[in-house]
Amino acid sequence: IEQKLSLERQAFDARMLISNGLDSSALTDVKIELFFQDRDNNPVIGTTDANAVGAKFFYRTDSLSGINNLENGNIAAKSAAEIHWLIIPAAGTGGVAPSGTLYYVGAKVTYTLLGKTSTVDVTPDYIVVRPQPLLQLDYFLPQEVHGDDPWTAEVEAPEPYTLGVRIKNNGGGTSYKTTIESAQPKIVENRQGLLSDFQILGGYVNAGPAGKTLLLNFGDIAGGTSTMGRWNMITTLSGRFTSFDASYTHAADLGGAVTSLIETVTTHTLVRDVKVDLPGRDSVRDFLAKDVDVMRVYESDGTDNRVTDLSAEARTSQDGQALTLT
Repeated sequence: IEQKLSLERQAFDARMLISNGLDSSALTDVKIELFFQDRDNNPVIGTTDANAVGAKFFYRTDSLSGINNLENGNIAAKSAAEIHWLIIPAAGTGGVAPSGTLYYVGAKVTYTLLGKTSTVDVTPDYIVVRPQPLLQLDYFLPQEVHGDDPWTAEVEAPEPYTLGVRIKNNGGGTSYKTTIESAQPKIVENRQGLLSDFQILGGYVNAGPAGKTLLLNFGDIAGGTSTMGRWNMITTLSGRFTSFDASYTHAADLGGAVTSLIETVTTHTLVRDVKVDLPGRDSVRDFLAKDVDVMRVYESDGTDNRVTDLSAEARTSQDGQALTLT
């Protein structure tokens, strides 16, 4: 099942204008390099490589006019060049303080004029990076699903089941306008050639139905909070999910691994949708799941509590037509 998670995050537009006022001489071999500093003027790493490690910022050239490139470009006489960069902070760059963290962004400009090469350090300007979200995704899927039994003559109706997700924001900032858009499930391998199919019928966000849509709108998820999503699914044939895993990639044009705000994606075997009704809990259903031999309830408030299975100690007794479960 391919899904796309989207959120609105902070980024910066850096603009540089270079005017060549000379009547007949062009600026040649123009090279522009951005640099980044913290509030104490110590250098920090900025990168254009989406797979870099340890960088505080990812940046890319958004637009050029009046200059053909930033490595050995030319600016004609009596003309101006305008350059825009998109700067995206990496996770943790904004710190945890409500006011954010201050950084400086400057540039080193090298050019050749009439055969002489010169270098200019552009005075840095400041930016303030707000605390950012850091998302932990937990997915839940049951092991047993029920549809038609292929070994009987009658056709049994499929029983809906849950594909669940909990988005937990472990960061200091809000994840704004958070959505997950799901595609319909697609079978990529069918060794037995059975006529099986999967379909998502609709979704829920927390306690409310999202309608017959594959797009779940989680809205703004504040730091230190969680939100729950569910898709109702059906399967044409009864069966068992023998394995369940998930992976993710981040769009390279927005910084790839450098700027990813996803901390982990983990899968769990769903036992049942439950609701913890202790005092102070909300009315949103929680996920009771089994991880290998351990059962836990993953709550809507972000807590994970181990559960003791007392089923083996349950007893029934009968008094006439009355049954008592202890």
